[in-house]
Formats: sequence, structure tokens, C-alpha cells
Amino acid sequence: VSEEEVAGAVEVRRRAAWSELRVRQSRADVLRQLETRLVLLEQQYNADLERLEAISEVRLRVEQMPVERCSVCGAEPEHQDHEHVSEGPTVEEVRESCEAEREKIANLLSDLQETASRNVEELALLDGEIIDRGAGLDALEAELNETLRPKVAAASEAFRAAQSAVGADTEDVRVLRYESEL
Repeated sequence: VSEEEVAGAVEVRRRAAWSELRVRQSRADVLRQLETRLVLLEQQYNADLERLEAISEVRLRVEQMPVERCSVCGAEPEHQDHEHVSEGPTVEEVRESCEAEREKIANLLSDLQETASRNVEELALLDGEIIDRGAGLDALEAELNETLRPKVAAASEAFRAAQSAVGADTEDVRVLRYESEL
């Protein structure tokens, strides 16, 4: 097997290792971006839970407030006519709605945390593979350099020798021209 064939085989393996390394680095970049987005989504879910908690507190405060004059017509409690008040959700309906929304968000948050955990695990695995692939690529490049170094040194020496020969021939031609001019 010639040196060219050995160097060619090493180069093919180096290119394959480089390609595998790039695929893993690309996937790791995607997972890092996903991790950032998951953190933002978790913050949003927590803000939603805080909002629902605030609504629940307001509901309790409204229930505790004494009934005074009607805010629409100003009538005393015993003379109030509630027909002019628009139909809206009752306090109990708001409570039930908030509780249902809280459960839904809690489930989404749980799923999100599970996804984030899997993402961290995959990213750690990929980071290890990237280190391994990088070391393998370095080894292949070193092998390629060792295979080609003698050949490059020989080619460089041949080039210098050729330059020296051309320089000597050029000097000989100048001497001959000078002699012919005399």
C-alpha cells in the first residue's frame, strides 16, 4: 500500500469524523436554544400561576366586603334592584375557572420540567460526544501529518534543489552571454 493510499484513507476518515462532529455540534446548538426557550416558557407559566393566585385573593376580598350602596344606581342594600347589573360569572364560577386553569398550567409546567430535564441530559451526552469526536479528529489530523510530513519534506527539498539548479543554469547562461559579447 502506497503512502498516497494511506494518506487518502486517513483523509476520508478525517472528513467523516469532521462531518460527525459538525452534526453533533449543530444538535447541541439547537438544544441550547431550546433550553433558553424552555426557561422563558417556565417563567411565563409561573407568572400565570401568580396571576391566578392574585385573582383568587381578590375573589376572597370581594366576598368579605360588606354590601353597601349599589355602584350602579346608589340604592341601599335592601332597596337594590339587581336587574340592571349585567349577567357575568359568579364568584364561584370565577373560582372554578381559576382552579381549572391552575391545574392545566401545573400539568404543562410538569411536562415542561420533564422536557427540560431530558434536554439537559441529551445536551450533556452530546457535549461528551463532541469532546470524543474532537479528540478523534485531532488524532486523525496528527496521523495525516505524520504520513505526509516525510513526503512534504522530500518535495520541499526537491523544490530547493530545483531552484538551485535553475539559479546555477541562469548564472551559466549569463556567463556565456557575457563571453559571447566580448
